[in-house]
Amino acid sequence: MSGNLASDATLVTRNTRDFSGIDGLVQIDPWQPS
Repeated sequence: MSGNLASDATLVTRNTRDFSGIDGLVQIDPWQPS
């Protein structure tokens, strides 16, 4: 997948696999301590 992330927007989704291949995207598990 190519392109750039355009903003620091927050997205909440249950379909995390849909976003796993995006370079520069950070996925956060709210149930795990940071």
